[in-house]
Amino acid sequence: MRPQRTPRTNSGGISHDAPTNAEPKLAPDQALYTEQSAPPPKLIAEDAASRAISDFQDTSRQDGFAAGLRTYARTTDFRFYTDREAPMGLAAANQYLTGYAILGAWKEDGRGRSADSTLAYCVGVLSDANRQSRHAYAQIWQYDPKVANWGLRILLINPLVPLMSK
Repeated sequence: MRPQRTPRTNSGGISHDAPTNAEPKLAPDQALYTEQSAPPPKLIAEDAASRAISDFQDTSRQDGFAAGLRTYARTTDFRFYTDREAPMGLAAANQYLTGYAILGAWKEDGRGRSADSTLAYCVGVLSDANRQSRHAYAQIWQYDPKVANWGLRILLINPLVPLMSK
């Protein structure tokens, strides 16, 4: 008996055998993305996401980054990104940021949320009181229906070029 051949296809002048197996598919319970439910309308109307963002920034300024992360970061899937470092989870980020109190201010350039209201973000510049160091930042927040609250999902802080004196 002769083995069965798969049909040949010709695309762009190159002839090749069609794949013998279809691309493997993930079962629904294997998918990484799970649908998030939106916050209740009351939390949207009260702008709970903006309040959480402001509270995190105040806590970080008063008590340091580590305190802000312990209070507001999502424990299982939080990620911290900064220049020349591998992405960090919550424990590593807390250790890295311990002792980094913010003596200046978070100056927001933009804030918004996703169309389904499950994500919120803010971006801006973080500078010290003497304006000797400046960092660009991005915060991404996600509503968690299990705890009915907002949690910091991603924090990105990267140094900016020092200000030039005129």
